[in-house]
Formats: sequence, C-alpha cells, structure tokens
Amino acid sequence: GYVIEGTLNSEGQEYAEEQIKKAVKDLKGKKVTTAAFFMFDSDGAVVAHVGGADYNTNMFDVITQGARQPGSSFKPFIYATAINNHVVTPQTMVSKTAYWEKTFGQMVRVQNSDGDYSGEVTVEHAILKSINGVAANVIMRTGPANVVSLAHNSFGFKSDLAAVPSLALGATAVSPLEMARAYSVFKTG
Repeated sequence: GYVIEGTLNSEGQEYAEEQIKKAVKDLKGKKVTTAAFFMFDSDGAVVAHVGGADYNTNMFDVITQGARQPGSSFKPFIYATAINNHVVTPQTMVSKTAYWEKTFGQMVRVQNSDGDYSGEVTVEHAILKSINGVAANVIMRTGPANVVSLAHNSFGFKSDLAAVPSLALGATAVSPLEMARAYSVFKTG
C-alpha cells in the first residue's frame, strides 16, 4: 500500500550506469577500477546517481563517501567569502606573490602554475586564471575561519574544513557530492 516517489530519472540513471561500466572497462589498462556520476537539477533534486562501477563488487560510494582534496575548484568559495564580507570586489587589485610561514619559521612561496609572480591583478582576473598567489592573499585578508563558516552555512559543506591558509588551494578533503551541491548555490543564487 505504499507509493514511493523519487526524483531519479530512470532513463538517465540507466544510461549513467551503462556509461560508468563502459568507461571502467575501457580504462582497465590504465588501472582505473571505478568511476562515478552524479546529476541533479537546478532545484537540487537528484536525477542520476551512480556511486561506483559495480555495487555487488564494491559498495563504496565515491560520490558520498569519496573525500578528496578539491584543489583549485575550492577557490570560488574563498572569493565568495571575501566579496560577501566586503574584503575585496571583483576589481580589487591583489599581488600574485604570497608567502606562508611553514614549520620552524621557514617562509614558503605559494606556487603559481605559470611561474609568474610579478605585479598585481584584479580579483576577477585571478578567478579567471586560477592564480594561487592571489587566492592565498585573499584568504589571509578574509580569514580562513570566515571561509569555513560561509562554506558550512551558505554552501552546505558538511566535512570538517580546516581553517588554515592552505584551504585557499583546496587542501581539505570533501566529497564530490558536497562540491556539486556547493556549486549549485552559484547557479541558483
């Protein structure tokens, strides 16, 4: 007598499952053993969710249980916090060079992928080019604890985010589900 309604699209779910199995099979020579696919609509309703290649072989759900360091994909949350707290605007000029104190008082320069550390750029340009030094400077101005607070309260992160400068470069592990949901906040406003 029960009717259970969900948001999964059965055709999309089947297609996602087939594609995951095919991708793992095709990449077996490269030692790929699993893959995952997750899609939700603009309202946050789950349309398809495949947490691994074969649930009978491995019950680990990469989407919900697979915590990884997000790297540069975490930078938008740094900038969102800084802009929200009126620390910077998209046109604020920020230095591309940043130094962090490491153990025993040693100063370490944050590496930019292009090796260019000269001058300043706008926050907008830094976001576009994903410049590490600018993200490092912005998180220091904003405060890592403020970033963690906004990430939890406005973007829905559940993972224990370390309130440390390296959070600017995505050093704290989160799940793919958390990242997808957090990015949806930008889309939905």
